[in-house]
Amino acid sequence: MGPVWYRLRAEARARWRAWLSLALVAGLTAGAVIAFAAGARRTDSAAMGGVFALAAAATLMHVVVTSVRRRARDLAMFKTLGFTRRQLVMTVAWSATTVVLVGLFVGLPVGIATGRWLWIVRAGDLGVVVAPRVPILAVALVAVGALLVANAVGLLPGRRVARSRPAEVLGAE
Repeated sequence: MGPVWYRLRAEARARWRAWLSLALVAGLTAGAVIAFAAGARRTDSAAMGGVFALAAAATLMHVVVTSVRRRARDLAMFKTLGFTRRQLVMTVAWSATTVVLVGLFVGLPVGIATGRWLWIVRAGDLGVVVAPRVPILAVALVAVGALLVANAVGLLPGRRVARSRPAEVLGAE
């Protein structure tokens, strides 16, 4: 096995770690939104959801910037082959969107299940009626917001890649 195999394996591991951490943060954010909608202390749930949302955005920014740095040579090659600046920006934005979609597909069901379970436990301790509900509108807003943030986060590194000169990137090797 050559150095290319080790590099690909390391990239795959790093990407899976990033996706899992993003899924965890998305799940915790969804759980906070559901607890907020279920009637938990509103200020605590909103603050907790905001902190998790900021952590998710920071994690996504780290994943995208790291991915762009690792793939600088590939992106320069695309530019050499005829990609326009817009196509390069869209490539990076789609990469960020894909990471968020994987995080949402894993994190939202986990977050909903965890939020329901925590509410049942808390409501049982308080002696109130245990009737958890899933606010579909809030969950949809979390998903749409995450996708909008992914596209916004993907624009900055994408613009950086679009402005780079392929000769400098490819000549550095």
